[in-house]
Amino acid sequence: MKRNKFDLPKPSKPRYSSFVDRSGKLSEFLNPAAFCDTSSLLDYYESEIHNPDYKKLPWNKEDSVTIKFREYLRTNQRSKKIYKIREAIENSCNEINLVFSTACRLELEEVFTEIAFKRYGVEVSDVKNLQKKSKKEIGDIINRIRIDRNSNENDLDLYNLYQNFFFMTIDSTELLSGLYEVDLVNIRITKNDIYRLGFLANLQIGFADIFHLISAQRLGCKYFFTLDKDFERASSEIERIFKFKIVSDIDRMISVVKTKCSS
Repeated sequence: MKRNKFDLPKPSKPRYSSFVDRSGKLSEFLNPAAFCDTSSLLDYYESEIHNPDYKKLPWNKEDSVTIKFREYLRTNQRSKKIYKIREAIENSCNEINLVFSTACRLELEEVFTEIAFKRYGVEVSDVKNLQKKSKKEIGDIINRIRIDRNSNENDLDLYNLYQNFFFMTIDSTELLSGLYEVDLVNIRITKNDIYRLGFLANLQIGFADIFHLISAQRLGCKYFFTLDKDFERASSEIERIFKFKIVSDIDRMISVVKTKCSS
């Protein structure tokens, strides 16, 4: 049968990898690995500002006053250290791989949306009024934007407003360059786990944090990177139960990642 010259081949679907096998363990090429919780991901994301190439772009340049203020911010010093990890990965001199879960990404969505709302809100609203807004109130406002946008698809202003607050991590590979987002499969939490893990909740370690621990164990990670000091309350018990090392000190993280680097 003669092929029509306009009969173009069907586009292939983008390749997708969960980076785990059927049992939920990390793909072999990712081992050994460190699981990064949301607290460490936030600083990793912020660390990009220390990339010399980032600052070369005209829209990323900061004035001298802003640079001076950054020197007083503790988080700025912390992100400078974290950048050493990013740098090691980008230069392919890391001995371990860093991974994060889809659950972490959902947490990042929440955090980034709240930050975007407050930043934009300061520009258009009274600061005192904005400070009084709870998370639920912020969620209510953003939900109204979503509903209005869905019922007024031709309203360009609503579309652009919607884009400010939804799917903030759609470019996660760029936001978290060098890290692997992995799927979570075959994770179970049963009544028996209450006797094994319930004390963590008693120590005021939240469910999301406990779930990250369970996820890292299921994935087979060797390390658990976190900047959340809550984990330090029970680090020895966590390491005994989950069979990985808790690393909450940035210098220790750097030494774990950069063992193949000369500097």
